[in-house]
Amino acid sequence: VESTRAIIYGPSGRHVACKASDVSALVAKAAEQVCTSQQCDQTPRLLGSETPFSEDGSDVTIELIVDVTSSQFRAWHDACSATEATYFLRHASHLRGSSNQTHLQAFGANLDIKDLEYKNMDDSTTETTTTQASTSFEEGEEVGGVYLATLAQRRPDLKQELSELRTQLASETTDSLKVWKLRDLSLQATQATIDAQDPLRTLKDLSQDFPRHAAGLSARRVRDDLREAAATAHAYSMHSGLTGRALVFLGGTAHDVGSPTFSLHALLQGIRSEASSLRQLAALDVLTTDVDESNKRRDLILATDEKQRSTTRVDLLSGSKGSITYANNLEKDPEYKDWPPSVQQLLYPSWQLTSVAKNLYTALLVLDASTDEALNAIYVAHAMLRQGYPVRVAFVLGDASLSDEASGDVFSDEAQDVDEQQVIKQFDPSSIGTQVAAACSLAKLARGPKTAWAFLVELASNREYGEAPTLESVISAYGEAISMSEEDPVPGYESTKKASEKQLRRLLTNEEVINEVALQVAQQRRFVSQKGLSFEGTVALNGLVLDSGLDLQNNLLPALGQEQARLQQLVRRKVITDSTKSIYGKALLGGASSKEKATHLVERHSRILELEKHEYHWSEYDWVPGNPQGNVSIVLATDLSSVSGVRAAYLVLKHASQKEGAARVSVVHNPSSDSDETGHYISKHCTTVDALREAYFSKKTSTDGVTFRGPCEPGTTCTFANSRKANAPTNDGDLVVLARSEALYASKLA
Repeated sequence: VESTRAIIYGPSGRHVACKASDVSALVAKAAEQVCTSQQCDQTPRLLGSETPFSEDGSDVTIELIVDVTSSQFRAWHDACSATEATYFLRHASHLRGSSNQTHLQAFGANLDIKDLEYKNMDDSTTETTTTQASTSFEEGEEVGGVYLATLAQRRPDLKQELSELRTQLASETTDSLKVWKLRDLSLQATQATIDAQDPLRTLKDLSQDFPRHAAGLSARRVRDDLREAAATAHAYSMHSGLTGRALVFLGGTAHDVGSPTFSLHALLQGIRSEASSLRQLAALDVLTTDVDESNKRRDLILATDEKQRSTTRVDLLSGSKGSITYANNLEKDPEYKDWPPSVQQLLYPSWQLTSVAKNLYTALLVLDASTDEALNAIYVAHAMLRQGYPVRVAFVLGDASLSDEASGDVFSDEAQDVDEQQVIKQFDPSSIGTQVAAACSLAKLARGPKTAWAFLVELASNREYGEAPTLESVISAYGEAISMSEEDPVPGYESTKKASEKQLRRLLTNEEVINEVALQVAQQRRFVSQKGLSFEGTVALNGLVLDSGLDLQNNLLPALGQEQARLQQLVRRKVITDSTKSIYGKALLGGASSKEKATHLVERHSRILELEKHEYHWSEYDWVPGNPQGNVSIVLATDLSSVSGVRAAYLVLKHASQKEGAARVSVVHNPSSDSDETGHYISKHCTTVDALREAYFSKKTSTDGVTFRGPCEPGTTCTFANSRKANAPTNDGDLVVLARSEALYASKLA
């Protein structure tokens, strides 16, 4: 990162201050008349966009190079402005000089097909085509030194003749130009672009067909202000060692457009970063003495902080057997047999994903395959595999419209045993999401995981854009996948296309229940619920849950490049070797020797913070004390007459009793109707876990009580931490995540 410094120019030469306290002394030293020659005065010339803070005719000039969003800026600003020297500011880039990211430049080619068929006609310009030339003239248009637009305004009756004159002048080339006419050609082209009504279009025309316009440009007279600005820019480029290059300056950072490694993505990223810096500059305390205004601007700085990519990973390997289906296996499938088998291949220089016949990248798709977004994600994943991406694709299917019912014992901390007979009895394939999940499970049981994936690809491919699956399309895709499958049939399941379609139809219409299918569909729902994921659309790469849902092109592809850098480090440290049995497991641990020591690895993904920041300042409630050293207050608004509401209240009170998170908690009744009586009684006993349990099982009622009034729909559950709105907690870990997040935010405010 560029260091903060003040460069001081004066009659005695150039001096550099690395500390704010040295500025005044070096200003005095720079003002000494040691040399009277003009060569000793190295005062830089200001760019057109730079304005000095003080310009009192001093012989000394201070060039302050600093990141204006840093905490050091105020001290440097005070030190420089306290002197009598001319002082101006140049923002120091906060971007690092080097990056681990490598932006690749794409190249394209145009194929022009010319018709070489002989034509018995004259192709030269005729009088007819000449008369069809455009007779419109742009404001300030000039060709060959003639201002055609001005002439057209004065003599509109001669527009046709002026159009022909423009064609004649434009046909001239640089062959007729004298050498002395080429001297200011670049400045003349610049002035033509600046003066044009549509500068971008003019710049495009000049750059793409410059010889055609050269003769006309050479007749232009260059304005004095443009010539002076060009001299200033040239002097600056000479001073900075940037001559002879096509540069775009963005907030003081030079981007070499002519470089073969120029990246448009890096330029756009720089624009976004500069916009963030400008917002933070507007929030600097040095610009105001108003305390209230200062607090508002400090909040603005915190609100514009860039969101850091999460490093927390979810252990999606434990408990996944039977729940996750793998579409491919890079270590066993024959299509990968010609790939390099050694993980040492990762250490070779590469500008793309390295192809290795190892399961280095495991991308898990959790989706409801009845939605258009999910089917598009399946199609993109299939295209990635066909194009040779070294990714192992895994998937879990379910119905996003079905909610997980709370268990009967809302105070239970242990997972309930699964009653298989009850699961089979309650199996209901009436929704499309469940039908797709059941058909995929049947394909996996009847043939194997590749057939299950082929069924999903068939379902995603053979449909109109935006068309939702139907029962008939699901059955048709299943039959096609079975008929094209190369996996061996499993005894007990139909193996032909028509027979398998009939078997699936009986299953989906509840005429025949297949126990294994019902159990597998329920097992996938339990796995997703236990891991805190959602069938609405989740993508996880080696346990890292990605943002943006199922948009694989915008979240998975960039994450693969970052994950490759992480895997390279693990290979260098010999954490992953050619003899490693489970690279997926090692990637989850990330170098830790065990799950207990892997602080970044959690059993469940927390969704409690997946809401936009919403400020709400409550009135006084009855508080339950928690962590004495905490600085976070949690308010739970929930319907205490519902099982889910009591469960959420239990989790909050239990969190307070553990004394490890929030400083205090409060549970407030949020009824769906004013006539509720059970919830009012329970709300008066939300002081401890035991008191809540006793009130819940007593079934007593009350006619009045405190109810929640705030930004939470009646009958729903909302959590507020230090006024920040969050989702409802589903386990103890959610509240720990919420308390830690708000504690960090509170410390930044302090």
